Amino acid sequence: MSILNHLTELRRRAFFSILVIAIGCIISYIGYPFILTIIQVPLRSIPDVSTNQLVIHSLYEGFIIRFKFALIGGLIFSIPVLLYQFMKFISPGLTIKERFFVITLLFFSGLFSVLGVALVYLYILPTSISFLLNSHYVPNGIGIMLNFQQNIFYVTRMLFYSSLLFQLPLVLFLTLYFNILSRNMLWKYSRYVVLVIVIVTAIFTPPDIVSQLGLAIPLLMSFFGVLGIAKIFRLGE
Repeated sequence: MSILNHLTELRRRAFFSILVIAIGCIISYIGYPFILTIIQVPLRSIPDVSTNQLVIHSLYEGFIIRFKFALIGGLIFSIPVLLYQFMKFISPGLTIKERFFVITLLFFSGLFSVLGVALVYLYILPTSISFLLNSHYVPNGIGIMLNFQQNIFYVTRMLFYSSLLFQLPLVLFLTLYFNILSRNMLWKYSRYVVLVIVIVTAIFTPPDIVSQLGLAIPLLMSFFGVLGIAKIFRLGE
């Protein structure tokens, strides 16, 4: 395929990707009430929030939140299509073995993202909220009134960051598969890798030990799990 044909194909797939993102934004805007209901579930575990309610502090806050959700939702919902378009663009230059590898990688990428989001949504967020609002930090008799925008995006950021952080095991696997890093070197400096993982999870999570450890421990387990798999298949030697 000539360079001109490559550019034509790239333009066609880029246009289709932008169209898909736009459709995803529209769907997210329309489905905003349903999405919001799901995101609010962890916050409903807070005592009296269902009656004291989430509050807004400006007239335009509700509009901005819905608009942001439409953009974020459009990007998230279009990711599978974008990955498919990317794969179709590069597939003519790949062998059958390489295509199978890319498909497998994309599958595990999606699986790890879902696992990360599920872990945060079902366990880490409720535990973290209970920890932050227990009577040791919030004395009895103190009312709870949460800002709508801050706390909705607090939940959204946690879900988004977890889906990104759970891609790190795949990134590590790729570095071993292509011999960018060696397995022995990772074992040798594993204490520093552990430190980096702890620091990264601390940056992307609220300032409480529960959510930080809730993300750090699975990532540490996956790090050593990838090293074990790499040893079995003799990768990164």
